[in-house]
Amino acid sequence: MFVNINAQFDSSLIRPSGSDRYLLFKVNGKGDERVVRAPLNMSLIIDRSGSMSSENKLELVKKAAAFVIERLTEQDRFSVVAYDDEVRVITKSVKATAKNRAEAKNAIASLHTGGSTNLSGGWLSGCHEISEFQSESRYIDCAWLLTDGLANVGIVDQEELTKHARELKQRGISTTTFGVGLDFNEDLLRALAEKGGGNFYFIDSSKQIQNYFEGELGERLRTVGRNLALQLDLPAGITLDCLNDYEVTKSHNRAILHLGDVYAGEEKLVMVKLTLPKDKIGTQLQLNALLMYTEAVSGAGREIRVSDSLALNYTSDEECNRQVISAEFKELIGKMLGARAKQEVLKANREGNYTAVAPIMASFNQALVGAGVADSATVMAELDEVEKLGEQAAAAPMAPAAAKAAFYDSHNQQRSRKDYKQK
Repeated sequence: MFVNINAQFDSSLIRPSGSDRYLLFKVNGKGDERVVRAPLNMSLIIDRSGSMSSENKLELVKKAAAFVIERLTEQDRFSVVAYDDEVRVITKSVKATAKNRAEAKNAIASLHTGGSTNLSGGWLSGCHEISEFQSESRYIDCAWLLTDGLANVGIVDQEELTKHARELKQRGISTTTFGVGLDFNEDLLRALAEKGGGNFYFIDSSKQIQNYFEGELGERLRTVGRNLALQLDLPAGITLDCLNDYEVTKSHNRAILHLGDVYAGEEKLVMVKLTLPKDKIGTQLQLNALLMYTEAVSGAGREIRVSDSLALNYTSDEECNRQVISAEFKELIGKMLGARAKQEVLKANREGNYTAVAPIMASFNQALVGAGVADSATVMAELDEVEKLGEQAAAAPMAPAAAKAAFYDSHNQQRSRKDYKQK
């Protein structure tokens, strides 16, 4: 197996009146660099609108794109699309031979900035190039979409764009997004990546573009498991809330968490909050969890049943009061709840709904107390950080640099993601 999983409750005890319990899954990608990797079928989709001329952004993107192409081998395919208000397919999908790589780098070097931002046109053209050769091999099919601005030509509605991202993911094409600078729509780029099964990056300085391209490429080249889905079968009466921002589908007493791909050496921390109904002392509830994924190289489907005990037991209030939650678990609960609160506060600020911030903060405080983690010094530090953000968000529109940095940090916390700002 190239993926393993284990699980742990904060506590297995439930009050007769009902309790909230937190369940943590650790999902790890395993692999050896000597093992043959899955080939890539990728498209580099580059914003060349007029704003890309500032801070030398387009030149740095061109350099980073050339770096990625040079790292590919003949087993891979790639295409390059550039867009402003018009869309140009710079390099149609080709095998990454030495000749094709050289020609593509020359074509990229000739790019210059243009007009507006037809993000949808560029993105969908790149995905079309990928789709033409999906059946050729067991490729990792991935679109890399980079922009520094707002979509203002073509499809601009976020709901419609995310619908396309979900449909493309269902067809096997993932979308990873790179937002450069302070003028792009982080809600849109994160949503495209989330629904599209890829990653979202905020690049605050154009000088760091190659770092992020290099980091994402390293992950793609070490991908060992694709389309991870964590299925939880719950006894009747239990409700589930995923503290990460993974997409969750629910039906009857089953929830499926869609975790995307995993690369060798990666650890995903997935935390769910379970709200349990009242019941009599001595009752035991048994949960079942199954991780499903596709091996990147072979294409074989795999299933791993979680073997850790997922039993919960109703007992007296006195015994529940004596339960001890580990310091590590308290810290993780606090960070996950804090990351969610930050996302909600920032959303309220972007929408100008300043009066919504106080209820969000009150709910966050209540959640910490209810989880029994308010006595942790680390969690209290997290609370202070969220409160400071809340004070800023409740007063006036936040500066774009501070808002985007806080948004990206909380996103990375929810996804156990690395930041490739530094090599």
